[in-house]
Amino acid sequence: MSGFEVAGVVLGTLPLVIKAVEAYIGFMKDWGKAASELKSINRQLTTERSKLYNVCDQLLSDVVPQKDIEPMLQDPFGSLWQAEETKRRIRRRLWNSYDPFSKTVLDIQEALQTVQDKLSVDVTSDGQVKWVEKRWMPREFRRFLYRLDRKDYQDALSTISKGVNDLESLTRLSVALEPSRRKRSGGRVIGILRDLSSSVYRALRSSISCQCSRPHDVSLGLMTRFADPGHDDEDEKVLSETIFRVAISFETNDQGPTARKLWDEVKIERRAMPSIAPAPTPTPTPLPEAARPRRTKFVAFAKAQTSVFTVSTNSTVRSGRTPKDIKLAVVDVTRQLRSTHLSNTTLVNLPNAPSTEVQTLAISITPVDLCGTLKKAIATRPTCYGQVIDSQCPEHWFEIYPTTAPAPDGNAWSVITLKDVLWRKQGLQPLLWLEEKVRLALAVASAVLQLSKTPWLSKPLAKEDIHFFEKDGWSGFQLPFLRRQIPEPETARCGIAGQEVDQTRLQPDQTMFRLGILLLEIILGSTIERLREPQERIELQGDKFGMIRDSITAHRLLQTQVALINPAYKAVVERCVGCGSSQGLDEDGFRERVYNGVVAELEGILECAKLG
Repeated sequence: MSGFEVAGVVLGTLPLVIKAVEAYIGFMKDWGKAASELKSINRQLTTERSKLYNVCDQLLSDVVPQKDIEPMLQDPFGSLWQAEETKRRIRRRLWNSYDPFSKTVLDIQEALQTVQDKLSVDVTSDGQVKWVEKRWMPREFRRFLYRLDRKDYQDALSTISKGVNDLESLTRLSVALEPSRRKRSGGRVIGILRDLSSSVYRALRSSISCQCSRPHDVSLGLMTRFADPGHDDEDEKVLSETIFRVAISFETNDQGPTARKLWDEVKIERRAMPSIAPAPTPTPTPLPEAARPRRTKFVAFAKAQTSVFTVSTNSTVRSGRTPKDIKLAVVDVTRQLRSTHLSNTTLVNLPNAPSTEVQTLAISITPVDLCGTLKKAIATRPTCYGQVIDSQCPEHWFEIYPTTAPAPDGNAWSVITLKDVLWRKQGLQPLLWLEEKVRLALAVASAVLQLSKTPWLSKPLAKEDIHFFEKDGWSGFQLPFLRRQIPEPETARCGIAGQEVDQTRLQPDQTMFRLGILLLEIILGSTIERLREPQERIELQGDKFGMIRDSITAHRLLQTQVALINPAYKAVVERCVGCGSSQGLDEDGFRERVYNGVVAELEGILECAKLG
């Protein structure tokens, strides 16, 4: 039972014990005896119960829906206290205070049990209470009530009182620090997901090596909320809990003009490299010094489509090397050889490898032919499509699953870009409600932070890069996608002409500015081109990239329209448009500041928008 559940049990037990004490007070009155000691115990237990009630109320606020808070407080033995998601959120809210909180609650429960035992009060696990009935009360217990002394309960009551005070302090400080802790952890998660997203792209790129006449569209589903790790959560937990939704286009096997373009949506889950314990080896017979061969450290790479590597190294007994050193050495060698065609087994010496007993680690993964697998899935849909691996990061790999059980009617999917929506093309539903606008803005801002300067997004995000699917009717703007093509266009792989590449190096980094303009267009539901006044349509001399003209229009719209819609949203757009930092989102410090000033603020605006 978690510390949070124990707190609920204590909260539910206190009023039952109080009820029993009040019954004993009534017995004493009937016998014409003063019940001052029992009244004192009752008064202190009632006070501690009220304080603990407030602690639980504060702890549950914004963790469970408002409609569930009062039922939970009124029924502490109920099933709502056992919800795993609630317990996880409480643990995250208390952060490093969770263990002290749990231990304090157990101390309170133990002290309360002492009071129950002395007063012969029995509380069952389902919230039922029994005490000594007046008509069945033995003479010894009646004499006990006559002689009851509060000093006999002082230690237990002091433990309860001090424990509840400690719970108050732990809860109050944890709730106050929660926003700043969430911002810090959010910035860390973004950094983890940047690397993981890049790895997913490279893994998909290596699994789509078909000879189709047209490139495949690969669209990554954009998330509005990332993993929210707690105090003791490691990076591995964030990696294992992250699921990518990707839509992939492919052509049917029909030839010529009858070939159709279909879509399928998959889930991609990361799998960690399994730890393999070394097999026990018999102790060899010592050889003479001159006859001992030199031990060789090597990595063997298999050929064809199967990614196999075997690491032979020595144990760390004398060298002080760790398995992590071995793993890093494997990764370095893999990166050196990732572009080499290995038709035969290759032996490579591992630098800095330890030198004692031999250990062997072997992983065998056959990357799936994703194009061919998706075509076959039209007729027969497997539970798992297969595995893909990023050759640059072989320490983890991915499994691909279909998102739905039946084969999708991918021919009925149509793509609607955000550009079409903002231009308000005929027949398209416009962005209307504040909540859907802010949710879309949050997804876009999160995507820029997570994917900028990765293979998914090598340039500033534009309206045409974001799209939605219309499947069986319009499903709204709930899940936007970012589209790329695999194989990439020739210009994306090889770069532009040399002179043009030199010119792009002189361009200012427009990532944050263009993000601000896009957020402005989303909240207004229209493109900035449609919102310009006549004098703002004139091109300005020296404004090569259009930033001055867009900035003039943006500031006017912020003051005249966005300020009336949501002042907090206006401040977010101003931060983006006015950002003059020379740093990029691939730098940790700048990325954390953008998360706190843009993404975290949009999360807060979205929560307020949900309330209407």
